[in-house]
Amino acid sequence: REAASAAAASAEERAVSRVGAQIESLRRALEEAKASDIARQEALKVAVTQRCEDVERRVTRNTTDAVTLVEQVRRMVPEAERAQQVLDAARKELASAETLQRRVAACEADRPQLTAAESKLDAVARQLERLAEDHCQKLAE
Repeated sequence: REAASAAAASAEERAVSRVGAQIESLRRALEEAKASDIARQEALKVAVTQRCEDVERRVTRNTTDAVTLVEQVRRMVPEAERAQQVLDAARKELASAETLQRRVAACEADRPQLTAAESKLDAVARQLERLAEDHCQKLAE
């Protein structure tokens, strides 16, 4: 019985030792997994931080560019308004010049008629003069 009891104790010690070794192996595996997870999280944190900083730099640069553009546009608005006023005045002058050009063309088109009317008027005036002279002579006789 002692031998059986000693054998059982020895088997129990081996089982406890084996279970202890397995527990120790699992503990080390857990520690390694934990360390690996922490390293991955740190790497991810660094990557996210880097991307955030890149985005922040781009946003800052674009915002600065946008502010600069807005300022340039703001300064150009009065100049554009003056240019628009000059353009409007030039368009009015052009319309006026075109109207005058049409009127001159119409007058030039009427010139031959005016010349013909002047000729007729001259002929009528001469005829009236002759009639007046004839009438004066007849009265004088």
